[in-house]
Amino acid sequence: MKSVTSNQLSQIFKQCHNDLWSGGRLSPTEAFDEMSKLIFAKLYDELRTPNGKPYKYQWGTNETDIIVANRIIACYEEARRNDTGVFTEDILSEPHKIASVVKRLQHVSLDRTDPDAKGRAFEQFLGEVFRGNLGQYFTRRELVDFLVGMIQPKMDDIILDPACGSGGFLVHSMRNVFRQIEADYSGDDSTIFRLKESFAKNHIFGIEINERIARVAMMDMVVNEDGHTNIEIRSGLDSAFANSNIRDGYFSLVLTNPPFGDTVKREERDKLGQSNLEDYELSRGKGTTKSEILFIERCTRFLKEGGRLGMVVPDGVLSNPTDQHVREYLLRNFHIQSIVSLPSFAFRKSGSGIRTSLVLARKWRKGEDREQDYPIFFGIAEHIGYDATARPDSNDLPLLLEHYKDNTGGHIDNVIRVTRGRIIHRHRLNPLFYYLGKIIEQAFSKIEYPIHTLHEIAGETIQSGKSPKGGAKYSIGTIPIVLVGNISADGTLDMRESNFVDSSFFEENAARSSIKPLDILVAKDGATTGKIGLVPDNFEYDKCLVNEHVFKLTVGPFLPGDIEVSDGFDIAQWKRLNSLFVFFFLKSELGQQQIKREISGGAQGGITKEFVKNIRIPIPPQNDRRQFVERSQREYQNYLSLVNKSLAQLAKFNDSLKMLKERT
Repeated sequence: MKSVTSNQLSQIFKQCHNDLWSGGRLSPTEAFDEMSKLIFAKLYDELRTPNGKPYKYQWGTNETDIIVANRIIACYEEARRNDTGVFTEDILSEPHKIASVVKRLQHVSLDRTDPDAKGRAFEQFLGEVFRGNLGQYFTRRELVDFLVGMIQPKMDDIILDPACGSGGFLVHSMRNVFRQIEADYSGDDSTIFRLKESFAKNHIFGIEINERIARVAMMDMVVNEDGHTNIEIRSGLDSAFANSNIRDGYFSLVLTNPPFGDTVKREERDKLGQSNLEDYELSRGKGTTKSEILFIERCTRFLKEGGRLGMVVPDGVLSNPTDQHVREYLLRNFHIQSIVSLPSFAFRKSGSGIRTSLVLARKWRKGEDREQDYPIFFGIAEHIGYDATARPDSNDLPLLLEHYKDNTGGHIDNVIRVTRGRIIHRHRLNPLFYYLGKIIEQAFSKIEYPIHTLHEIAGETIQSGKSPKGGAKYSIGTIPIVLVGNISADGTLDMRESNFVDSSFFEENAARSSIKPLDILVAKDGATTGKIGLVPDNFEYDKCLVNEHVFKLTVGPFLPGDIEVSDGFDIAQWKRLNSLFVFFFLKSELGQQQIKREISGGAQGGITKEFVKNIRIPIPPQNDRRQFVERSQREYQNYLSLVNKSLAQLAKFNDSLKMLKERT
C-alpha cells in the first residue's frame, strides 16, 4: 500500500461513493453512511494488522465478491466492538458494492497518507455530499481556518464545540495542536504519538443534535486520527450530558457556529433537553428566545475563568436595539478581543442569508476589573475566499489575521480598533458601524460648512405609514399607497403598478401617512433600506399614503442658518431648493454611508425613526446650495437620459428577437 495526495484520495472517495450510490438507488447521504462504515473498517485494519501479516482489506487470488465482502463485514464488526461510539448499524450494502470499494482502496494506505491531505480530501468529499440538503451543519474551511488561526488552540487547551456539525472546528483545532507537537518534539516519535493520542482522547469534545451529522463528525475525527469518542449526540442547550467531562466551567476554549435564525420556545424538549428557558438569564420571563442568544449564554457557562470563546454571531445580536441586553451580557462576562464582520452571503449555501460576524473573546477571571477600558479589534471582510455563488474569490481573512496577530495598529482600510468605552456609549458591537463611522468622520473633517442633523432640518415631520389589514396589495380602493417597490433606484416614483386603499382608511391615517409634493421618502427596512425617493412637484395624486416600510419627511423653506429674505426667491422656491438639496445629499455616498451605519438587524435589517438624529448634513450658504442643486439636477437628468436610452435600446433588441423567433 502507498500514500496518496489529497486530490488523488478525494477522487477515490468520489468513485467509492458513486459505486455505493448506484445512480440513485440510495440517497447520497445513505451512500455516505455505507462508505463511512467501509472507511472505518479500512482504518481499523491498517492500524491493527501486525507487521508482516496480510491485510484483510484486499482481494485475494480467485476470491469472489461474497468472500471479500464477508471478510470486510467481519472486520467492521470487530472494529465496532472495539469502538462502540461511532456506528450502531450493520453494513447494508450488497457484496458486489463492498468488493468494488475494496478494489479502489486496497492499494491506498490511509495511515501513511499525510494527515492534512487526508483531512482535506475527506472534508471536500463531505461538502460535495452534504452541502445540498444539510449545509447548515458545515462551516466553510476558509472561516474555520481563520477563526482557529485567530484563537490559536494550544496543547493544554480543553476544547468544546457545543454545536459541532460535521466537526470542522474540532478537526482543525486538533490539527493545529498536532503541528505544534510535531514541531516541539521533532525526532521523538514515541512522545509525538503519545501526546497526540492523549490530546485527541482527552482534550477534544463535541455536541451535535443531529444523529447523522454527529456520525459524520465522528468519522471526520477518525480520518484525522481520533478524538471521536468525545462527540455526544444531544442538544448543546441541554443541562446534563452522558460524558461527565462535558460540564460547566471545564473548558478553556469553546469554538462554535451554532444554529441561528431559529426561535426556541419554552419547554421545547428537542432543543432544550432537560433545561428550560427559565434556566437562562437571557431568556428568563420570556416565552421564546432566539437560539443564538441561548448559545451565547451556554458557551459562557461551559468556559472556565480565563477561557476563550470563538463564535459565529448574527449581526442582529450585535446591533439590534432589542438585543442590547445581550451585548451588555457579553461585555459583563468577556474581555472582547476581536469581531470580524462577514458578508451576507457567507452562509448562503448553508441556507442562511443573515449577515454574521466572528467574535473572539476571553472570559473574565474573578477579581479582574470588568469596567476597564481596552481596545477591540474590528475587521471587515468583504472577500472570504468564495463569492455569493460559492465560486473561488479573493480572501481578506489572511491579511486580517496577520494584522490581528502583530497588533501594529491596523493600518489597512478594513481594520479599526475601538475602545470599550466608546462601545458602551453607542451600545453597538457590529464592526460595520465603527468602520463606516471612521470613513464618515474623515469625510466631515474636510468640510468647512456648518453641520446639522437631519432631525434639526426636518424636525418632527418624519413618520412611517401604515397598511390595511392583510396588506395594501389585497385592498380595494381609489387612493394610492406608496410601497418601497414604487421608489425607483433613481429616486423617482413609479406608480404604474400602484396599490390602493379606500377613503375611510385614508382619512384614518392621513395625518400620519399622507404625502405631498417635495416630501422625501426613505425605505426603512428590507433589502433596499436607505433607498431615497422624492415626491415630484407635479405628482399626479392629490391624495396618497405611504405604507409601514417607508419613512416620509418634509423639509421646510429654510434650513438652519438661513436668512428669511433673498433677492429673487420666494418661499415656494426656497422650499423646492432645500428639499432637492436634502434629497441629493441623502442619495450621495456620504448620505448613504450614514444611513447604512444606522441599519441594525441580520439578513436585511432596517432603520428606526431615531436615525434622523444621527444623520448629519453640511449646510452651505444659500447661493452655494443653489449651485449644488443645479449641478446635481443636470447630472441627475443626464443619468436619467442615459438610463432611458438604455431601456429603449433593450426594448428594440427584445422586439427584434421576438420577430426573429416568429419568422423561424
